[in-house]
Amino acid sequence: MNDQPSDRLVCRAFEASTASIVVTAGRDADHAVVDVNPAFEMLTGYARDEVRGRNLRFLFAHDRDQEGLQLIRDALAQHRPVTAVLRNYRKDGALFWNEVRMAPLRSSDGDVSHWVAVQDDVTDRVRKEHQLQEAEQRFRLVADAAPVMIWVADADKRCTYVNNAWLEFTARSLEQVLGGGWGECLHPDDRSSCFAVYSGAFDNRRSYRMEYRLRRRDGAWRWILETGVPRYSETGALAGYIGSCLDITERIEAERALRASEARFRSIAEHTYDWESWIGPHMTPLWINPAVERITGYSVAECMGMRHYPLPLVYRADRERFVQELKAPQGNDLPFRIVCKDKTVRHAAISWQAITDQDGHAAGYRTSVRETSRQDGPAGLSDPE
Repeated sequence: MNDQPSDRLVCRAFEASTASIVVTAGRDADHAVVDVNPAFEMLTGYARDEVRGRNLRFLFAHDRDQEGLQLIRDALAQHRPVTAVLRNYRKDGALFWNEVRMAPLRSSDGDVSHWVAVQDDVTDRVRKEHQLQEAEQRFRLVADAAPVMIWVADADKRCTYVNNAWLEFTARSLEQVLGGGWGECLHPDDRSSCFAVYSGAFDNRRSYRMEYRLRRRDGAWRWILETGVPRYSETGALAGYIGSCLDITERIEAERALRASEARFRSIAEHTYDWESWIGPHMTPLWINPAVERITGYSVAECMGMRHYPLPLVYRADRERFVQELKAPQGNDLPFRIVCKDKTVRHAAISWQAITDQDGHAAGYRTSVRETSRQDGPAGLSDPE
Protein backbone atom coordinates (compact mmCIF):
# COMPACT_ATOMS: atom_id res chain seq x y z
CA MET A 1 0.00 0.00 0.00
CA ASN A 2 1.36 3.39 -0.98
CA ASP A 3 1.28 5.80 2.02
CA GLN A 4 2.77 8.69 0.05
CA PRO A 5 0.30 11.54 -0.58
CA SER A 6 -0.69 12.06 -4.19
CA ASP A 7 0.26 15.21 -6.07
CA ARG A 8 -3.42 16.10 -6.20
CA LEU A 9 -3.75 15.86 -2.42
CA VAL A 10 -0.66 18.02 -1.90
CA CYS A 11 -2.06 20.57 -4.33
CA ARG A 12 -5.40 20.64 -2.50
CA ALA A 13 -3.65 21.14 0.84
CA PHE A 14 -1.56 23.95 -0.66
CA GLU A 15 -4.66 25.73 -1.92
CA ALA A 16 -6.73 25.17 1.25
CA SER A 17 -4.09 26.18 3.79
CA THR A 18 -4.95 29.22 5.89
CA ALA A 19 -1.23 29.96 6.18
CA SER A 20 0.42 31.94 3.42
CA ILE A 21 2.70 29.64 1.40
CA VAL A 22 5.22 30.59 -1.27
CA VAL A 23 7.26 28.23 -3.43
CA THR A 24 10.37 29.65 -5.13
CA ALA A 25 12.89 28.19 -7.55
CA GLY A 26 15.92 26.57 -5.94
CA ARG A 27 18.30 26.46 -8.92
CA ASP A 28 17.45 29.99 -10.02
CA ALA A 29 19.95 32.46 -8.57
CA ASP A 30 17.18 35.03 -8.16
CA HIS A 31 14.87 32.51 -6.44
CA ALA A 32 11.88 33.57 -8.52
CA VAL A 33 8.39 32.76 -7.25
CA VAL A 34 7.00 29.54 -8.74
CA ASP A 35 3.62 29.65 -7.03
CA VAL A 36 1.68 31.13 -4.09
CA ASN A 37 -1.53 29.99 -2.50
CA PRO A 38 -4.75 32.02 -1.94
CA ALA A 39 -3.72 32.76 1.67
CA PHE A 40 -0.70 34.66 0.28
CA GLU A 41 -3.01 36.74 -1.88
CA MET A 42 -5.17 37.53 1.15
CA LEU A 43 -2.12 38.45 3.25
CA THR A 44 -0.31 40.66 0.76
CA GLY A 45 -3.01 41.89 -1.62
CA TYR A 46 -0.97 40.64 -4.61
CA ALA A 47 -2.60 38.24 -7.07
CA ARG A 48 -0.88 35.00 -8.01
CA ASP A 49 -0.22 36.12 -11.58
CA GLU A 50 1.38 39.35 -10.30
CA VAL A 51 4.12 37.59 -8.36
CA ARG A 52 5.01 34.51 -10.40
CA GLY A 53 8.51 34.84 -11.81
CA ARG A 54 9.46 37.69 -9.46
CA ASN A 55 11.79 37.77 -6.46
CA LEU A 56 9.95 38.40 -3.18
CA ARG A 57 12.04 41.49 -2.52
CA PHE A 58 9.09 43.57 -3.75
CA LEU A 59 7.49 42.86 -0.36
CA PHE A 60 10.26 44.91 1.29
CA ALA A 61 9.66 48.00 -0.86
CA HIS A 62 12.56 50.33 -0.02
CA ASP A 63 13.02 48.83 3.47
CA ARG A 64 15.96 46.62 2.51
CA ASP A 65 18.24 47.20 5.52
CA GLN A 66 16.79 44.56 7.85
CA GLU A 67 18.61 42.13 10.11
CA GLY A 68 16.28 39.31 9.13
CA LEU A 69 17.18 39.61 5.45
CA GLN A 70 20.79 38.68 6.15
CA LEU A 71 19.60 35.61 8.02
CA ILE A 72 17.65 34.53 4.94
CA ARG A 73 20.57 35.21 2.57
CA ASP A 74 22.87 33.10 4.74
CA ALA A 75 20.33 30.24 4.87
CA LEU A 76 19.86 30.30 1.10
CA ALA A 77 23.61 30.14 0.57
CA GLN A 78 24.01 27.28 3.06
CA HIS A 79 20.89 25.38 1.96
CA ARG A 80 19.43 25.20 5.47
CA PRO A 81 16.06 26.08 7.06
CA VAL A 82 15.60 29.50 8.62
CA THR A 83 13.02 31.56 10.51
CA ALA A 84 13.05 35.35 10.38
CA VAL A 85 10.68 38.21 11.23
CA LEU A 86 10.60 40.89 8.53
CA ARG A 87 8.92 44.19 7.82
CA ASN A 88 6.80 43.61 4.70
CA TYR A 89 4.45 45.87 2.78
CA ARG A 90 1.13 44.95 1.24
CA LYS A 91 0.16 46.01 -2.24
CA ASP A 92 -1.59 49.07 -0.80
CA GLY A 93 1.63 50.05 1.01
CA ALA A 94 0.47 49.04 4.51
CA LEU A 95 3.23 47.74 6.77
CA PHE A 96 2.90 44.36 8.44
CA TRP A 97 5.34 42.15 10.34
CA ASN A 98 5.86 38.83 8.58
CA GLU A 99 7.29 35.75 10.30
CA VAL A 100 8.83 33.66 7.51
CA ARG A 101 9.76 30.01 7.98
CA MET A 102 11.73 28.74 4.99
CA ALA A 103 13.00 25.25 4.17
CA PRO A 104 14.70 23.72 1.10
CA LEU A 105 13.02 21.05 -1.03
CA ARG A 106 15.52 18.56 -2.47
CA SER A 107 15.24 16.48 -5.62
CA SER A 108 16.16 12.81 -5.81
CA ASP A 109 19.77 13.73 -6.57
CA GLY A 110 20.02 15.79 -3.36
CA ASP A 111 20.07 19.20 -5.00
CA VAL A 112 17.80 21.98 -3.78
CA SER A 113 15.12 22.21 -6.43
CA HIS A 114 12.78 24.59 -4.63
CA TRP A 115 12.29 26.58 -1.45
CA VAL A 116 9.02 26.64 0.43
CA ALA A 117 8.18 29.53 2.77
CA VAL A 118 5.30 29.68 5.23
CA GLN A 119 4.36 33.22 6.26
CA ASP A 120 2.40 34.49 9.28
CA ASP A 121 1.23 38.01 10.03
CA VAL A 122 2.65 38.65 13.52
CA THR A 123 2.02 42.40 13.58
CA ASP A 124 -0.01 42.33 16.79
CA ARG A 125 2.62 40.23 18.55
CA VAL A 126 5.48 42.46 17.45
CA ARG A 127 3.54 45.61 18.37
CA LYS A 128 2.98 44.26 21.88
CA GLU A 129 6.65 43.32 22.14
CA HIS A 130 7.64 46.82 21.10
CA GLN A 131 5.22 48.36 23.59
CA LEU A 132 6.66 46.14 26.31
CA GLN A 133 10.21 47.12 25.36
CA GLU A 134 9.29 50.82 25.38
CA ALA A 135 7.59 50.45 28.78
CA GLU A 136 10.67 48.66 30.14
CA GLN A 137 12.95 51.41 28.80
CA ARG A 138 10.79 54.07 30.43
CA PHE A 139 10.81 52.13 33.69
CA ARG A 140 14.60 51.84 33.62
CA LEU A 141 15.00 55.54 32.93
CA VAL A 142 12.80 56.37 35.91
CA ALA A 143 14.35 53.69 38.13
CA ASP A 144 17.91 54.76 37.36
CA ALA A 145 17.02 58.34 38.30
CA ALA A 146 15.38 57.28 41.59
CA PRO A 147 17.23 58.04 44.85
CA VAL A 148 16.39 54.61 46.29
CA MET A 149 17.68 51.18 45.31
CA ILE A 150 15.26 49.28 43.04
CA TRP A 151 15.42 45.68 41.86
CA VAL A 152 13.39 43.26 39.71
CA ALA A 153 13.28 39.46 39.88
CA ASP A 154 11.63 36.86 37.65
CA ALA A 155 9.21 34.13 38.69
CA ASP A 156 12.14 31.78 39.41
CA LYS A 157 13.42 34.18 42.12
CA ARG A 158 16.40 35.26 40.00
CA CYS A 159 17.38 38.91 39.97
CA THR A 160 17.01 40.35 36.46
CA TYR A 161 17.65 44.04 37.10
CA VAL A 162 18.92 46.52 39.70
CA ASN A 163 19.07 50.26 39.19
CA ASN A 164 22.10 52.53 39.25
CA ALA A 165 21.51 53.44 42.90
CA TRP A 166 21.92 49.76 43.88
CA LEU A 167 25.10 49.39 41.84
CA GLU A 168 26.57 52.62 43.17
CA PHE A 169 25.75 51.70 46.78
CA THR A 170 27.44 48.31 46.58
CA ALA A 171 30.13 49.11 43.95
CA ARG A 172 29.12 45.94 42.10
CA SER A 173 28.60 45.45 38.37
CA LEU A 174 25.24 44.38 36.95
CA GLU A 175 26.74 41.04 35.89
CA GLN A 176 27.87 40.36 39.46
CA VAL A 177 24.41 41.05 40.86
CA LEU A 178 22.11 39.25 38.40
CA GLY A 179 20.75 35.82 39.23
CA GLY A 180 21.67 35.21 42.86
CA GLY A 181 24.81 37.33 42.95
CA TRP A 182 23.12 40.06 44.98
CA GLY A 183 23.20 37.75 48.01
CA GLU A 184 26.97 38.09 48.24
CA CYS A 185 26.49 41.65 49.53
CA LEU A 186 24.38 40.51 52.49
CA HIS A 187 25.82 40.28 55.99
CA PRO A 188 26.68 36.60 56.69
CA ASP A 189 24.52 36.62 59.83
CA ASP A 190 21.48 37.87 57.88
CA ARG A 191 21.64 35.71 54.75
CA SER A 192 19.62 32.70 55.90
CA SER A 193 16.79 34.77 57.38
CA CYS A 194 16.78 37.12 54.41
CA PHE A 195 16.57 34.28 51.89
CA ALA A 196 13.84 32.61 53.95
CA VAL A 197 11.64 35.73 53.88
CA TYR A 198 12.40 36.34 50.18
CA SER A 199 11.69 32.75 49.12
CA GLY A 200 8.63 32.44 51.34
CA ALA A 201 7.08 35.54 49.82
CA PHE A 202 7.54 34.13 46.29
CA ASP A 203 6.07 30.77 47.28
CA ASN A 204 3.01 32.38 48.87
CA ARG A 205 2.57 35.22 46.33
CA ARG A 206 2.56 37.93 48.99
CA SER A 207 4.23 41.26 49.62
CA TYR A 208 6.90 41.51 52.30
CA ARG A 209 9.07 43.89 54.31
CA MET A 210 12.30 42.96 56.01
CA GLU A 211 15.41 44.53 57.49
CA TYR A 212 18.95 43.29 56.99
CA ARG A 213 22.52 44.51 56.64
CA LEU A 214 24.04 45.24 53.24
CA ARG A 215 27.70 45.95 52.54
CA ARG A 216 28.26 49.46 51.23
CA ARG A 217 31.00 50.31 48.71
CA ASP A 218 33.32 51.43 51.53
CA GLY A 219 32.91 48.09 53.34
CA ALA A 220 30.57 49.43 56.03
CA TRP A 221 27.52 47.36 56.94
CA ARG A 222 24.34 49.41 56.54
CA TRP A 223 20.84 48.53 57.72
CA ILE A 224 18.39 48.21 54.81
CA LEU A 225 14.60 48.19 54.77
CA GLU A 226 13.51 46.12 51.76
CA THR A 227 9.98 46.00 50.40
CA GLY A 228 8.93 43.53 47.70
CA VAL A 229 5.62 43.13 45.85
CA PRO A 230 4.56 40.49 43.30
CA ARG A 231 3.90 41.39 39.68
CA TYR A 232 1.70 39.42 37.31
CA SER A 233 1.37 38.84 33.57
CA GLU A 234 -1.74 39.61 31.54
CA THR A 235 -2.90 36.02 32.10
CA GLY A 236 -2.58 36.32 35.88
CA ALA A 237 0.56 34.19 36.15
CA LEU A 238 3.31 35.31 38.49
CA ALA A 239 5.87 37.28 36.48
CA GLY A 240 8.19 37.93 39.41
CA TYR A 241 8.73 40.63 42.01
CA ILE A 242 9.74 44.27 42.11
CA GLY A 243 11.19 45.86 45.20
CA SER A 244 12.98 48.78 46.77
CA CYS A 245 15.75 49.10 49.34
CA LEU A 246 16.13 52.05 51.69
CA ASP A 247 19.13 52.74 53.93
CA ILE A 248 17.69 53.10 57.45
CA THR A 249 20.95 52.91 59.40
CA GLU A 250 20.51 56.35 60.98
CA ARG A 251 17.00 55.44 62.12
CA ILE A 252 18.17 52.14 63.60
CA GLU A 253 21.02 53.84 65.43
CA ALA A 254 18.71 56.59 66.71
CA GLU A 255 16.23 53.98 67.99
CA ARG A 256 19.00 52.09 69.74
CA ALA A 257 20.31 55.29 71.31
CA LEU A 258 16.77 56.18 72.42
CA ARG A 259 16.22 52.74 73.95
CA ALA A 260 19.55 52.94 75.75
CA SER A 261 18.74 56.44 76.98
CA GLU A 262 15.28 55.34 78.09
CA ALA A 263 16.76 52.34 79.88
CA ARG A 264 19.20 54.58 81.72
CA PHE A 265 16.42 57.02 82.55
CA ARG A 266 14.17 54.27 83.89
CA SER A 267 17.01 52.75 85.88
CA ILE A 268 17.60 56.10 87.56
CA ALA A 269 13.96 57.18 87.82
CA GLU A 270 12.79 53.89 89.31
CA HIS A 271 15.01 54.62 92.31
CA THR A 272 14.35 58.36 92.52
CA TYR A 273 12.88 59.59 95.82
CA ASP A 274 10.47 61.99 94.06
CA TRP A 275 7.30 60.93 92.28
CA GLU A 276 8.12 60.85 88.53
CA SER A 277 5.65 60.45 85.63
CA TRP A 278 5.51 60.51 81.86
CA ILE A 279 2.02 61.59 80.78
CA GLY A 280 0.73 61.30 77.20
CA PRO A 281 -0.90 64.13 75.23
CA HIS A 282 -4.40 62.96 76.26
CA MET A 283 -3.76 62.78 80.02
CA THR A 284 -2.86 59.10 79.71
CA PRO A 285 -0.06 57.88 81.98
CA LEU A 286 2.70 56.19 80.01
CA TRP A 287 5.07 55.55 82.90
CA ILE A 288 5.07 56.19 86.68
CA ASN A 289 7.84 55.38 89.12
CA PRO A 290 7.29 53.48 92.41
CA ALA A 291 7.69 56.63 94.55
CA VAL A 292 4.03 57.42 93.86
CA GLU A 293 2.97 54.74 96.35
CA ARG A 294 5.18 56.11 99.12
CA ILE A 295 3.74 59.62 98.67
CA THR A 296 0.08 58.94 97.79
CA GLY A 297 -0.60 55.41 98.98
CA TYR A 298 -1.76 54.42 95.48
CA SER A 299 0.16 51.70 93.64
CA VAL A 300 1.64 52.26 90.18
CA ALA A 301 -1.00 49.93 88.72
CA GLU A 302 -3.83 51.91 90.35
CA CYS A 303 -2.44 55.19 89.02
CA MET A 304 -1.94 53.79 85.53
CA GLY A 305 -5.63 52.88 85.47
CA MET A 306 -6.84 56.34 86.54
CA ARG A 307 -8.80 58.44 84.12
CA HIS A 308 -7.30 61.90 83.56
CA TYR A 309 -4.27 61.06 85.69
CA PRO A 310 -3.00 62.80 87.87
CA LEU A 311 -6.10 64.98 88.50
CA PRO A 312 -7.78 62.45 90.84
CA LEU A 313 -4.76 62.89 93.15
CA VAL A 314 -4.97 66.71 93.16
CA TYR A 315 -6.96 68.46 95.90
CA ARG A 316 -10.25 69.69 94.46
CA ALA A 317 -9.64 73.38 95.17
CA ASP A 318 -6.26 73.21 93.41
CA ARG A 319 -7.35 71.45 90.23
CA GLU A 320 -8.34 74.41 88.03
CA ARG A 321 -5.07 76.22 88.74
CA PHE A 322 -3.16 72.94 88.31
CA VAL A 323 -4.66 72.32 84.83
CA GLN A 324 -4.14 75.91 83.66
CA GLU A 325 -0.52 76.05 84.78
CA LEU A 326 0.41 72.75 83.15
CA LYS A 327 -0.67 74.10 79.75
CA ALA A 328 2.64 75.94 79.67
CA PRO A 329 5.54 74.06 78.01
CA GLN A 330 7.41 73.88 81.29
CA GLY A 331 7.29 74.98 84.92
CA ASN A 332 9.08 74.57 88.23
CA ASP A 333 7.86 74.00 91.77
CA LEU A 334 4.17 74.76 91.29
CA PRO A 335 2.64 74.25 94.78
CA PHE A 336 -0.47 72.06 95.11
CA ARG A 337 -2.03 69.60 97.50
CA ILE A 338 -2.21 65.84 97.10
CA VAL A 339 -5.20 63.77 98.21
CA CYS A 340 -3.76 60.47 99.38
CA LYS A 341 -5.46 57.10 99.33
CA ASP A 342 -6.16 57.30 103.06
CA LYS A 343 -7.85 60.72 102.47
CA THR A 344 -5.02 62.65 104.10
CA VAL A 345 -3.67 65.76 102.34
CA ARG A 346 -0.02 66.41 101.63
CA HIS A 347 1.59 69.63 100.36
CA ALA A 348 3.80 69.18 97.31
CA ALA A 349 5.36 70.98 94.35
CA ILE A 350 5.37 69.83 90.73
CA SER A 351 7.87 70.58 87.96
CA TRP A 352 7.16 69.62 84.35
CA GLN A 353 8.63 69.68 80.86
CA ALA A 354 6.72 69.22 77.58
CA ILE A 355 7.99 66.40 75.32
CA THR A 356 7.88 66.44 71.50
CA ASP A 357 8.73 63.69 69.02
CA GLN A 358 11.33 63.99 66.28
CA ASP A 359 8.77 65.68 64.02
CA GLY A 360 7.95 68.32 66.62
CA HIS A 361 4.54 66.88 67.53
CA ALA A 362 3.39 66.90 71.15
CA ALA A 363 4.16 63.61 72.88
CA GLY A 364 2.98 64.63 76.35
CA TYR A 365 5.09 65.84 79.24
CA ARG A 366 7.30 64.61 82.06
CA THR A 367 6.50 65.55 85.65
CA SER A 368 8.38 65.39 88.92
CA VAL A 369 6.55 65.84 92.24
CA ARG A 370 8.27 66.37 95.57
CA GLU A 371 6.74 66.70 99.02
CA THR A 372 7.06 70.11 100.67
CA SER A 373 5.44 69.27 104.03
CA ARG A 374 4.05 66.46 106.06
CA GLN A 375 0.42 65.46 105.85
CA ASP A 376 -2.17 67.93 107.15
CA GLY A 377 -4.66 65.35 108.35
CA PRO A 378 -7.90 64.07 106.77
CA ALA A 379 -9.05 65.77 103.61
CA GLY A 380 -12.47 66.35 105.07
CA LEU A 381 -15.92 66.15 103.62
CA SER A 382 -15.44 69.35 101.63
CA ASP A 383 -13.29 67.49 99.15
CA PRO A 384 -15.13 64.82 97.05
CA GLU A 385 -12.13 62.53 97.23
